[in-house]
Amino acid sequence: MPIYEYKCTDCHRKFSRLVGSIDAPPPPCKYCSSSHVARLISRFARHKSEEDTLDGLAEKLETADESNPTALRQMAKEMSNELGEEISDEEIESILEGDDTGSGDEV
Repeated sequence: MPIYEYKCTDCHRKFSRLVGSIDAPPPPCKYCSSSHVARLISRFARHKSEEDTLDGLAEKLETADESNPTALRQMAKEMSNELGEEISDEEIESILEGDDTGSGDEV
């Protein structure tokens, strides 16, 4: 059963409802009980495959400004988030400074 979002045209508040059928009439506003509601187009999420994620990261790396440390820090954080691995600010700084002593995880 889909969850639809509605907006009341009387009180201008938004609310969500679990609806049993696509053809079901819109429910009354849960705040003011008005029957003047409009169904909204909801945002949705698209799951990216691991390959799509890696391709996106590779594109960002190709266009990265290597002379801008702030941009590189931001990219390192984005990459760690996308890959689901936490990386500390200290580790980022160590990488940017070229310190090879790191955590020993390097290959």
